Amino acid sequence: MIAATGAPLIVNAMSIIANVWFGDGDRNSATAFAGLAAPLGNMISLIITGILFAGYNLEEDELNDGVDLKSRTN
Repeated sequence: MIAATGAPLIVNAMSIIANVWFGDGDRNSATAFAGLAAPLGNMISLIITGILFAGYNLEEDELNDGVDLKSRTN
C-alpha cells in the first residue's frame, strides 16, 4: 500500500526532472530512460534476492539454531 501511494510521486518526478535538466531535444529520451529505471530496478532486486536466498529452508534453519546462511554449505 505504501509503494502504491508513493508510485505516482516517483513517476511524476521523472518528467519534472527531465523538464528542468534537459533541453527540448533530449527531454523525451530522458523521460523514457527514467521510466525504465523503476521496472529494471525491481527486476534486478528480485534476481539478487533469489540468488541470496536460494535453497533457504526455514525448518532446517530452526534445527541448526539459526546458524548464518553463509557459513553453511548445501
